[in-house]
Amino acid sequence: MRTVLAVNPTYLGVEAILVEEGASLPDASGRWVFPPGTCDFAAIEREAGIPPSLVAIPGGTYKPSEPGVYLINEKMASEASEIDPFHPRNRLTVLAYRYCSERRVPGIVVEPMNTGKLLLEAEVSGLAEHRRRGVYYALPQRHAWEDSCRKLGLPLTARGITAYLGEESCVSSHIGDEVVDTSDPVLGEGPFGLTAAGTLPAGGFLAYLAERPGSELVSTLKTSAGAFGYAKTRTLPELELALSRGDEKAARAVSAMGYQVAKEIGRQAVALSGKVDIIVLCGAGVRLSALRNRIEELSRKWAEVTVYKETTPDLLIAKGTAVLRGEALKEY
Repeated sequence: MRTVLAVNPTYLGVEAILVEEGASLPDASGRWVFPPGTCDFAAIEREAGIPPSLVAIPGGTYKPSEPGVYLINEKMASEASEIDPFHPRNRLTVLAYRYCSERRVPGIVVEPMNTGKLLLEAEVSGLAEHRRRGVYYALPQRHAWEDSCRKLGLPLTARGITAYLGEESCVSSHIGDEVVDTSDPVLGEGPFGLTAAGTLPAGGFLAYLAERPGSELVSTLKTSAGAFGYAKTRTLPELELALSRGDEKAARAVSAMGYQVAKEIGRQAVALSGKVDIIVLCGAGVRLSALRNRIEELSRKWAEVTVYKETTPDLLIAKGTAVLRGEALKEY
């Protein structure tokens, strides 16, 4: 019996799911939840009674690379520890590499985040010393884009926008199989998300920075802000419950998040010269009908808005199974 261990890290915690080859998420043989920045692979192995056949994790921010599925190696883990070391996906890359190396278990990274190839103008930040990066939530945004184009019969040259609605929000413009501009969620650029603050006014941010140490600042901006911060909730189910009860703070938070995402969709439409074939929403936030509806209400003038509901664990399990069955891996 071969198994895939899919591990999905977030700012609020880490979820690990063990499935037998060919099984889907509802048929998982084991589930574990760990505190942020941790994953006790040894405990998982003890409870399962045997090491997994393969470990699958979502890609983090490394040096610029091509899209695809890679074998975790030392170079990737080293870059993950140096580039945005606070990000959950980078922290997991280091942990997964250590475990896979020690136990001689193959580990794969699905879609590194740094695969956007920005237009030359899009690289300019306004500060000569800082060049904008092509960092986005490639998993699931690339799959959401490709799957939606395929289902709608759009050509390989289609132009469109994906919006990732997670702890961080990320809005990206696509031409064919390339991302040509994107907000950089890891560096706090773009709309606020479920827990992250997004872009803040520079003056206000500098004043805020002066009042708090660096470690506290990152935690606050990534885990205690966004829609949850406004609504005074801690989880997506809590936010859904607050909305169902007519809570005004929750309703305002979700409406404002939708407004900010829609504004960024409009900005990204400029990268496509206003020619947008489709807008695709993905990420955990698509569960919120109020959020989906607000974005569609404000964005449908540009193109049809569609929703991609596959989750990151779903995609990790599918890719892990494909690799077990012989799909080729890229070398980093």
